[in-house]
Amino acid sequence: KALLVLAIATVLLAAGRFSSGSSATAVAALKQQLSTLATAWEALRAESDMRYQTIHTWVPESGVRGRYAIAATQLGLPLLEQIIGAPLFVSGPHGERLNFDSPNRFGHYNPAFLERLYATLETLYSDPTFREQFQPFYDQQLQRYLRTCYMAYDIAIADSTIVAAYQQQLSGPEAADAGYLLQEHFRPFAESLQEDGYDFYEAASCPGFWVRRNIDGTADHFYQLLELTLFHFDP
Repeated sequence: KALLVLAIATVLLAAGRFSSGSSATAVAALKQQLSTLATAWEALRAESDMRYQTIHTWVPESGVRGRYAIAATQLGLPLLEQIIGAPLFVSGPHGERLNFDSPNRFGHYNPAFLERLYATLETLYSDPTFREQFQPFYDQQLQRYLRTCYMAYDIAIADSTIVAAYQQQLSGPEAADAGYLLQEHFRPFAESLQEDGYDFYEAASCPGFWVRRNIDGTADHFYQLLELTLFHFDP
């Protein structure tokens, strides 16, 4: 499924290669390279492979997978882990490439990675010049998706029944339909947001992200990252 950390950490995907030991160096590189990413986004989109066989979604304009595919034409998960200095996942099907084909496993995020990511973004976001430069890109590419994730948090975290049902289906013979179970369960939420002008696919998939984060224990980490980003770019 779509990976919220890669939406928030699009801010990190533009960085060049440097040692993760110096946070000041990291932040300086991020600031410089993000301007290039934001400026070149449409050109990178034109060069990206958006076929279903590559990104495993029929709607690359929605959610994270299409956006990550664009960023990954230059950078990807191994570099993001190098920048932060920790692996993104502690378990799950993902390797150097994200694996969207596993029917019964999903990535369990690494709390240490998320804590370091928060510290890096907190410093970066405090730079008014960076915020001014990045704001148009945020407004166009990230704003509505992250708003949807924010609205999905409460409805997903409060629903303990779907967590149990999802885990049970993952362990059974119909594990491949577990994602469909989540989307149908949260269809009323998605339809209500669609009526308000939001993307139906994003509204149907975001609650499932929070269900999985409830299971792997990183929901609080992601919510803090989301609040930090919204505070600075979408107050």
